[in-house]
Amino acid sequence: MQKAQPESFTTYGDCLLNVLKNEVGITAFDNELQKPHFFDAVWDTGANSTAITKCVAEDCGLIQTGIVEVRGVTGSKVVPTYLVEAWLPNKVRVSSIKVAEVELPGSADILIGMDIIALDNFVVSSYQEKTSFSFHIPAERRIDLPL
Repeated sequence: MQKAQPESFTTYGDCLLNVLKNEVGITAFDNELQKPHFFDAVWDTGANSTAITKCVAEDCGLIQTGIVEVRGVTGSKVVPTYLVEAWLPNKVRVSSIKVAEVELPGSADILIGMDIIALDNFVVSSYQEKTSFSFHIPAERRIDLPL
């Protein structure tokens, strides 16, 4: 997986949020002519890998590159995989991501997992009872909070 140029974004909520969500674009990997299609995405530090729904695969015209067994709270299943580029907010781009096609609960069509989150500094704040989360790629230093 290639890292994007140093970039960052912050998503702000207007209250305390129990789901970290924003819009993320998807294109087929190595297709510079394709414009990203944007979908609702949930950021999940408990997920090892990024996943998309069948709707994303079809809307983006993705070509299956393999299969993988995915495991979740409801069991395991063999599903198709695709190689994609993710277009995060503020034009932060992450290339060469292997994603699995899964059924996601709720309205999100993309689940951002630790394969992307671990590339960066990822910070969640609940300052003044308003949740925000920030992403900076690549991680250039450790973030420590004062005691």
